[in-house]
Amino acid sequence: MRPFTVHTGTIAVYAADNVDTDRIIPARFLTMVTKSGYGELLFKDVRGPEFPLDQPAAAGASVLVAGSNFGCGSSREHAVWAIQQAGFRAVIGRRDPSSEGFSDIFRQNAANCGLLLVELDPAQHAEVVSAGSGVEVTIDLPKQVVRVGGKELHFDIRPAVKDALVKGLDLIGTTLENEAAIEAYEMRDRLSRSAGGARGSRRTSRTQKLWLGMALIVAAGCSAKAPPPAKEGDAGKPPVKQASMPSRVKGGPGYHSERLFQLPQLATVDIRVGGHKFKAWLMNDFKKREEGFMFIEPDEVKADQAMIFAFLSPEPQSFWMRDCPMALDIAFFGPDKRLLNVGYGQPFSEAGVPSSGPAQYVVEVKAGTFKRLRIKPGAKLETPASVRAVE
Repeated sequence: MRPFTVHTGTIAVYAADNVDTDRIIPARFLTMVTKSGYGELLFKDVRGPEFPLDQPAAAGASVLVAGSNFGCGSSREHAVWAIQQAGFRAVIGRRDPSSEGFSDIFRQNAANCGLLLVELDPAQHAEVVSAGSGVEVTIDLPKQVVRVGGKELHFDIRPAVKDALVKGLDLIGTTLENEAAIEAYEMRDRLSRSAGGARGSRRTSRTQKLWLGMALIVAAGCSAKAPPPAKEGDAGKPPVKQASMPSRVKGGPGYHSERLFQLPQLATVDIRVGGHKFKAWLMNDFKKREEGFMFIEPDEVKADQAMIFAFLSPEPQSFWMRDCPMALDIAFFGPDKRLLNVGYGQPFSEAGVPSSGPAQYVVEVKAGTFKRLRIKPGAKLETPASVRAVE
């Protein structure tokens, strides 16, 4: 959409009130299947030698001066197209105590298409009308003034509409300005909506989004209950352990009532990261990756123990920590098994911990391990051939 900042052009005065959209563009022309060719049809049924826009002084005008309640009637967006395609960049209307300058639907259609609507009070509007067709005006949108005959006439406009017009953004463009916030919301929503069942498993799915490359969200923590809301004075305190956390069951460390895969029952492999050896639980299918370190307490994991997650193909990944009471280093590796980045997993947090690029392997260890061992991005992950995703 073409941005609107400062525009100078001549005016065409057609100051009639209650000009409806059927007068602007007759309904019989709405059957055209293209978005072009409407300019020559503007006011088609009322054009003629006496019509204001057919006067010589109005030729080449780029600012239309209307009356009040302009654009009333049906909601057809074609009315805005016809005005723009006839060469007009703005319409000036009159705002009376009992009537707005423009109908609501026409106002919204104009904003969506980049046509500036300027509303002046009766005295200001009279100044412009009395100047007559063919007079040059300047509309300064950032300063919200119309300059005509040496005078500056101030007007109001909704900040959001002004911002979109100045930047040249339609509804899609305006939406994409908030793409980062939308993506963050979708991440949280996907994690929340995919939680289900007694253990709070996550069943992620790939969904086509407005933006390309939306991360495939994979859970490292799980779902039972979120941490309690913070209370005044809690700032800086460690997270509160969840009252709903399941108790350990008979069998020793790693056994919990709510876990599907008890730690001692999981296959382990020897891996190396940057030359440092770890004994790692292998999480290479969907259900195991769902569970991760869920419900496992810090005293149940040794400093040289880890979990390794293997995926079928490299994807942008994001892990969360809901129902995980142990702080983690979450290390993302590309398909070449080189370390991309290390994120901090805050116990019980629902915030996503994202990879910095497409990751095919993820290693989780106790928080602070990578810093202590001075393992940095680019470090090599070494694994046996059995470390591969099976689903």
